Amino acid sequence: MTKISEIGGERELIKRIQKKIKINSDEVILGIGDDAAIIKPSKNKIIVLTTDMMVENIHFSLSYYSAKQIGHKSAVSNISDIAAMGAVPKHMLISLAIPSSISAEFIDELYDGIISETGKHNINIIGGNITGAKIGSFTINIALLGETDREIRRSGAKPGEALMVTGDLGKSGAGLYILQNKTTISKTSTKSLKTSHLEPSHRLKESIVLKNTGKVTSMIDISDGLAKEAKEIAEASKVGIIIYKDKIPTSKATDELLKSIGKDTKESALYAGEDYELLFTAKEEDAKKIIAALKKYTGTKATVIGRITEETGIYIIDKNNKKEEIRKTGYDHFKENLFDYKR
Repeated sequence: MTKISEIGGERELIKRIQKKIKINSDEVILGIGDDAAIIKPSKNKIIVLTTDMMVENIHFSLSYYSAKQIGHKSAVSNISDIAAMGAVPKHMLISLAIPSSISAEFIDELYDGIISETGKHNINIIGGNITGAKIGSFTINIALLGETDREIRRSGAKPGEALMVTGDLGKSGAGLYILQNKTTISKTSTKSLKTSHLEPSHRLKESIVLKNTGKVTSMIDISDGLAKEAKEIAEASKVGIIIYKDKIPTSKATDELLKSIGKDTKESALYAGEDYELLFTAKEEDAKKIIAALKKYTGTKATVIGRITEETGIYIIDKNNKKEEIRKTGYDHFKENLFDYKR
């Protein structure tokens, strides 16, 4: 392994990174190498910006994450935020805080992971920043710029509408539990859940389909758990939400793990994060059309899991029609969290 100091330090590392990156758009007037990048916005588009940071021993552990997986996940989390707005990601800035223990090859692999996502979606890496850090605190921060002709916000939900979600929930949290506790279940389920946490997927294609239906009224990505994201929609839209517990979609692998550790099979879905599924609302009469469109154009399932109400608060109803207010939410960096895990 080669120390970064051995290749010539920060300047040579930047040159090394530059060689890995290809610009795929004439919208980029000036990319990596100057004090700032210069881009030309597309005509008649709204610019959407997001940024997301991942810190060693908070969001990932080098004991079970590879550099490529860290890069991949960092890109996915930002693309997911852009997708949740109904936008298309275009240009990316990457900043790194690198301890002396990190090798040049580690950074190569990190960028391989990032490029595995940017390359699929024609996202240009146009700059960033590099600084030193204390050992044990490797940090990656990505800023991503996207464009759309019409954004979808959290604040558009109306009473009487359906609450819907793509895919299955709780799988990433279940995978993290396995990694941290070395729990063993069936081989197939263990592999599936670990992959869901270490190499998650975003729902960019699905968000484009949802936006194009013209029927989605609000949307958010699930990065901190269903309960927390539902609360975000409710507060932004000034409405209440009822979630039908039995309707929450979970995978067989997630159910297998939760049952093996004696927890409610829906708990991981409600409170664990980093699934990067889309939670959205639409008129109840449009739900079937939306589900059909997603299935047809992306192959992804969507499920109606609740409804929007005038009564404020987030409530869950079980199969016996017992209604209970959800007071705890999902992951919070400054509070004690369910499953006792960091992320």
